[in-house]
Amino acid sequence: MNAEQLQQAIQVAVARLEGESKLCRAAVRSLRPFLRGGVLESPPRLRRALQGLAKLGDENLRKLELASVHAALEQWSQEAPQRLRAEFGRRLKDACAQRGIAFRVVRHEEPLEVRIPPFSLLLDFQRGRATWQFARERLRELDLDIAQVFKAYDALRSELDWKGFSPADFLSRCYRAYSEALFALGKQRGERVEFEHFLPRLALQLQQRNFLRNPRQKLFREYSRAHFAYDVWRLQRAGQLSYNGWRLNLGVATGDSARQPERVIYFEDGDGNGEYKLTVFFSRSEVASTEVSA
Repeated sequence: MNAEQLQQAIQVAVARLEGESKLCRAAVRSLRPFLRGGVLESPPRLRRALQGLAKLGDENLRKLELASVHAALEQWSQEAPQRLRAEFGRRLKDACAQRGIAFRVVRHEEPLEVRIPPFSLLLDFQRGRATWQFARERLRELDLDIAQVFKAYDALRSELDWKGFSPADFLSRCYRAYSEALFALGKQRGERVEFEHFLPRLALQLQQRNFLRNPRQKLFREYSRAHFAYDVWRLQRAGQLSYNGWRLNLGVATGDSARQPERVIYFEDGDGNGEYKLTVFFSRSEVASTEVSA
């Protein structure tokens, strides 16, 4: 072997080692995510990490003796949702017991639904996400993490149980919003008004004075369908549904209207029992209404 041939052999060896080194570095980068906290317990994060490892290709995985590791991780990933369901459900139930909050499974099918009064919590173990609901409206979506779940729970209770809530004052604002809707629609007192005509007017009735004086977006206080349903539930708990001789009523959604979610609101109690309503109206309080439910 002459000098030129020796140099060529060295160049081949260097190229091979550089290639192997590059492949090893890529493998290390693909494996590191699995060592991060919570990845093996989170189905979506685990799937993303597996996608990165799979990019090395079957041949390279075998060459690096990682095929068995990859197979084990695949198996772990397939079992992760069921494992998470069992573990998270137990920890969630224990956390409720420690807080003195009721816990009840509403639906076992995916997504699992549990009742933690006054809200429902949907648990999607495939996605690793939890969603708080009231009136079957989504309030907050977050990761499947016990601390985050209860942080959101406390925040929602604080947000919906707004200080200064007075049944009489709230009913008076509802009555004014209803009256404004009647005028705009050319209807008479006692007639029914659909929520799309009532809720925007109620939201304006509930604004602070600084917004009314200077209507800017950052001063606007949001008021959702779920919040209205929650406030009606607060009226029911207080046993006060009448204002100045007029009783608040909610008309039941029937037929096609019940299948149009954008038109109806589900009014529930703290246990989740309720039904869909379509309209709001006020009737004289001394006359029993056949269709209530506020």
